Amino acid sequence: MGTLLATAAIAAGVRDHHRLLRNAAWCGVVTSACAAPLFWLEASGAFAFVAFAIAGGMFAVSIPTNTVIGTRLSRDTRASAMGIAVGVLMGSQALGAAVGGLAASRVGTPQAIAAALCLATVFCVWSAATTPHEAKHLLRPTPSPRPVREEQTVVDLVSIEAGRTPARVP
Repeated sequence: MGTLLATAAIAAGVRDHHRLLRNAAWCGVVTSACAAPLFWLEASGAFAFVAFAIAGGMFAVSIPTNTVIGTRLSRDTRASAMGIAVGVLMGSQALGAAVGGLAASRVGTPQAIAAALCLATVFCVWSAATTPHEAKHLLRPTPSPRPVREEQTVVDLVSIEAGRTPARVP
């Protein structure tokens, strides 16, 4: 529920990528800072539900981020870049689970969650302050043409998917 509400709040009428990323960062700040004390105080009952709903807003940060990345990448590199991004995300989640498990065994689960949310708050404040605002990250260097050796076969999958005849590579 927190994810849905936060996603709606982040993207409400925003088309500019810079503003969208800044809204996502501020959403992370608000949700993590509001949920951390509830976990630290070991909220139970309805307060535990509220804590998890608020913390769910942290997941909403990834939705506009994926939107911006998907529209900024060229069609040729989008699939591989998103595949790498998902791999990095899964790896970081595994590392976070391992470190979080060790921390939870030392200080207790609610306190470990609250500490992780405090770290998330700091990171989100940094993200809000340093959101890319120049177009220099949009510039792509033009690759120098590489000669194709005769024994290599180049398949233009984008053209094949679009139903066009692939261009011949000399």
